[in-house]
Amino acid sequence: MAVADVFDALTSKRCYKSAMPLEKAYAIIREESGTHFDPAVVEAFFAVIADMEEREKLNKMI
Repeated sequence: MAVADVFDALTSKRCYKSAMPLEKAYAIIREESGTHFDPAVVEAFFAVIADMEEREKLNKMI
């Protein structure tokens, strides 16, 4: 849940900050792999992201 929570916090607009671009949020999560986050969880997170991006590409083709 920590990876999802941090991702949401980084990429969501708040009254006190703007939403961070996805690539910057991804970089932060990768940097924290092995320290703040379990590397297996980070790997799973990015596997899901890749799957979602692939599905989006396929949907655009239809």
